[in-house]
Amino acid sequence: MEKDVEVKIYDTPAKLSKKAARQIAALSRQEGNHPLHVALSGGSTPALLYEILAGKYMDKTNWKRLHFWWGDERCVEPSSLESNYRMAMERMLSRVPLAPHQIHRIAGEALPEEEARR
Repeated sequence: MEKDVEVKIYDTPAKLSKKAARQIAALSRQEGNHPLHVALSGGSTPALLYEILAGKYMDKTNWKRLHFWWGDERCVEPSSLESNYRMAMERMLSRVPLAPHQIHRIAGEALPEEEARR
């Protein structure tokens, strides 16, 4: 059984980032205690979203429910300027109240085949 898919298009990355931040915050405050899993994107495009979540939505988000995963990562050390993990940590994750077990990074410094198996 297929679900209906709704595609939304925003005029600017800023509008998209604001809407996404608002939705993540709202979902985190919904009734229930089950964890919510968020896949983070790499590159510079989501940087504004991360900053908005850590800024305007810091106190409007139930951070205890959120778990962050990566959809992709570059084969670099986490300290590299090319690391998607580093960018997310600098822009959001290190600035919000998360426990280490809520951050599920791809180890870009590992052999890709081994990390894929993990």
